[in-house]
Amino acid sequence: SLTQMASRDSLDDAVWYYSGCCLQQLGRDSEAAAAWRKAQTLDPENQDYRSPMILDALGGDALYNLRDYELALSYFQEAFEKDPYAVPSLIGKIEANRLLGRNAAFFSDMRQFLQLEYLTPEPKASFLLKYLNSLDGKTYQLWHTQIDALPDLLVQVHPDDPQVLN
Repeated sequence: SLTQMASRDSLDDAVWYYSGCCLQQLGRDSEAAAAWRKAQTLDPENQDYRSPMILDALGGDALYNLRDYELALSYFQEAFEKDPYAVPSLIGKIEANRLLGRNAAFFSDMRQFLQLEYLTPEPKASFLLKYLNSLDGKTYQLWHTQIDALPDLLVQVHPDDPQVLN
């Protein structure tokens, strides 16, 4: 088993990489992220260990489990640079910037997300609604112009979609 292999040769980066793949399939995402981080540490030049899928998983772990928003942002940014169609990476960037209070970057990424041509309106509207429902009065007061522009942008991108118009 991979556990036995890791205990015999804990410096074998491939064992850690494949352990991460297996752990992710089992739904043990935090353990998978730890295994992939170990593989990256042992072989930092191996680009297989820095695929957008792995970077997104590491970003999610950093964001939600480690609460290291800077680290999460760096993973999501790298993943999005490698695959500009990776919606989870862009959403991760949006969330990390929101939690870091980097509002200019947050709004820039949110506008980019809402304008994605290859994404249907439903996930955009759902994500935007979730954000709008989470706002507090102070945030809205400070950023109302940018916030109010987001639904308008979504309608502009999808003018005939009933989900967007509601």
